[in-house]
Amino acid sequence: MCVLAQTIYTPISNIGQQQGGAADIGGNSIAAQSFTTAGATSCLANISLMLDPCQNGITLGSFNCSLYTDSGGSPGSCIAILAGDNFPAFYGYGICNFSPTNTSPLELSANTTYWIVASSPDSTGFRSYPNPSSFYVWSSVFTNKLDSGSTWTLGTTSFSNGGGWLSGGSYPSFQFSISVTNPLPPSVSIFQPIVLNFSNPGFSFVLQENSDLATTNWGTATEAIQLSTVSSNQIVFIVPPERRQMFFRLIFQ
Repeated sequence: MCVLAQTIYTPISNIGQQQGGAADIGGNSIAAQSFTTAGATSCLANISLMLDPCQNGITLGSFNCSLYTDSGGSPGSCIAILAGDNFPAFYGYGICNFSPTNTSPLELSANTTYWIVASSPDSTGFRSYPNPSSFYVWSSVFTNKLDSGSTWTLGTTSFSNGGGWLSGGSYPSFQFSISVTNPLPPSVSIFQPIVLNFSNPGFSFVLQENSDLATTNWGTATEAIQLSTVSSNQIVFIVPPERRQMFFRLIFQ
């Protein structure tokens, strides 16, 4: 189980990209966006969506932001219904935040695809020009580019009008960002001669060493040599002979 830390990290975001479109959310109109985590388990802090509440003088229903598993490239089972800006009432586009309501932290597994599902069954959810209608609009971008610092992978979109899910393809992509806290370090493997090997988690970890597990005197393993040409999915250190009696650990930077 994750133990929440104080610092929040954003491993994926495209909110900084130029808007290029939008999708109506309301009634039977439901939209979803997938993403895939990197090589470390983490705890969900919040999900932010770029929304526009198109009220036209009509009261909107609750906006629902949920997290789903993946099932063959479409949303599968609901993991959590998130709480937060469920009744946004501003004019134009703005960022709405949604967080887990679980009493225990909501873990996101490593190298796993999830779906953000947006719905508002109590809102009209369609345009009926010139008659006013009420719906939410989820902004999209006509690119698969992500904001700087993103380490997770952007997936595809999907839509439902009360029936099954229909694929929307890789882009346009809906605008969102995900923040997590306290990513867990990967397992470290040791080989002879002393080689430390662990999967690339998508976050920065520091390799530390200590000659005695009973003390707190951990320091950076400055003499361990990191190999840069092995694989983008693996991080490998070679430990020199004089350091082979040490204990090693990873901490989040």
